[in-house]
Amino acid sequence: MAKKLKMTTPFRKKILGLLLGSFDAFEFHTSLNSLNLNQNDMREATRVVIDVSGQEKKFNVYYCNILKRMIEDDPKESKKTICLMFKDVVKDLGGNVRRARNLGRLLGECVAAGVDLLWAVRDAEWLRPSEEMVVFGVYCFSVIFDVLSDLEIEAFARKATKDRGSSDEILSFLGKFVSGWKGNVKGSEWRRKWKMCMKVLQTGVVGGGEI
Repeated sequence: MAKKLKMTTPFRKKILGLLLGSFDAFEFHTSLNSLNLNQNDMREATRVVIDVSGQEKKFNVYYCNILKRMIEDDPKESKKTICLMFKDVVKDLGGNVRRARNLGRLLGECVAAGVDLLWAVRDAEWLRPSEEMVVFGVYCFSVIFDVLSDLEIEAFARKATKDRGSSDEILSFLGKFVSGWKGNVKGSEWRRKWKMCMKVLQTGVVGGGEI
């Protein structure tokens, strides 16, 4: 099992054992804290959580709850670590659509917990994305438009417009790929938030009403 999941060091194997042996996120988090890990080891443990989440057959909220507990425990360092891990993820999704789907949704849930999306996907290719990047981005934004408030979405879009190149790339991705999401139904809250985000990215104008 450890070899299949690429847990090749004693430390990664130990964290994998905790992941597979814990009843829930609380038990895992308690066991992890008992190890009194230094900052580097905690980052590696976070990487293991993200790596294993991506290799599940379908999205498992267990890993999401673990990352959220890490954020609650140490908000600043955990958010930074998660961003760094996902910066590596978007550079190489390994040609694996299932992994892209799981990790896209996981990042979306982490953004809802306060992780900086723009930092996490700073090196993502939005204009000419691979098939895996399309899946990753669509699932990530589907969660964001589902759970974030109007103010949070506006804040994200306004921040993106500070880098015109990045905002244009994200705008293109939202219009070309995310528009086809099943939640994009006329009159739905999801559609309203998607259109609001598109408008702010395009014009810089803040306004959460109907467009």
